[in-house]
Amino acid sequence: MVSDKLNSHKKAIKNISRKILQILIKSKLRFFYFQSIHKIYHLLFYLKILKLPNKFIYNLDLFPGTFGDFVHILSIAQALSIKFNNQSISYVYIVYDTNNTYQNGFIKTVMEPIISLLDEDIIIRSVSLYDFKKSNYGDSIFPYIPTFYNSNFKYRPYRSIDSLILASLLDLRVFEKIDINKFKNIKYKELYPLLLKLLEKPFYCFNMREELSSNKGLASKFNLDKVWDSKPTIRCIKNLINNNHTVVLINPINQKYDIKGAIVFDESTKDPLLRYFIYINAKKVYSMESGTSSLLYHSKFTRYLIYNADIFYKTTKKEFEKELFYRNIDWVYQSDNRITKYGNITFRDIS
Repeated sequence: MVSDKLNSHKKAIKNISRKILQILIKSKLRFFYFQSIHKIYHLLFYLKILKLPNKFIYNLDLFPGTFGDFVHILSIAQALSIKFNNQSISYVYIVYDTNNTYQNGFIKTVMEPIISLLDEDIIIRSVSLYDFKKSNYGDSIFPYIPTFYNSNFKYRPYRSIDSLILASLLDLRVFEKIDINKFKNIKYKELYPLLLKLLEKPFYCFNMREELSSNKGLASKFNLDKVWDSKPTIRCIKNLINNNHTVVLINPINQKYDIKGAIVFDESTKDPLLRYFIYINAKKVYSMESGTSSLLYHSKFTRYLIYNADIFYKTTKKEFEKELFYRNIDWVYQSDNRITKYGNITFRDIS
């Protein structure tokens, strides 16, 4: 009887192991299959058989209206243009529903500032969804499979795995340094002297997220509820402050963390320029995996630990794609000061 039970358990374990192996093999083959397709297209771009457009079209009806997705996809477009056109993209067309309050706000507070941060010379044109469907606005530099995206597409020719594949073919670190003088204008009149003082000594930055995030303004197909335990992060912050280190805290939009001794610039929550300035000047950024951490990935000048990548495993069916992205590797450019961690932060992670 005992022997039968043991054999039954062994068979179950073998079956589970076999299925896991099959999925892993399938996942790797899928990756290399799509990578080969991208390589063929890149060869065509290099030989000028296919000419890359100088514009990028982001349709908020098909592509997610989220900070992270926009930064990732915009960075791909810019990296393609730099590599094959030897210059920045010239135009960004933003396609949106004029009656959608969320999309209108997202354009003003996220998309336009991030495009300007990437390159101030890029011309931004907002186009209504109605006009986009009725007129010909030409081709977009990305996505380009099976052909360049344009207004004739009724679906989104882009997969999340494309970012990982293209990171192996392109340098996706496209955001450059910005100078303190950017903050001399009237908008930052009160912040400017505080930023000057901040730069006088090394500081750590902690980029937080909501313990329970749910973007109610976003279409359900793009919206994933994620639950995060902030206590380990708060313990690390307090430990640093107690040891006389300077800590800058960037709060998420829907939750404010109040930690005694931490420096908080309230404007950095919604201002991508200020956020990025803090990122690139910090001794190190410790960021919970979130959309706003995308600017860390796509810069040559950031030093960071992005942690709790496992938050995606609980909210998506594309587990193996997400594992390729986030398990203990910087998928954009791996190095000792650019690390992505699967689990939560600990005191050992602080350096």
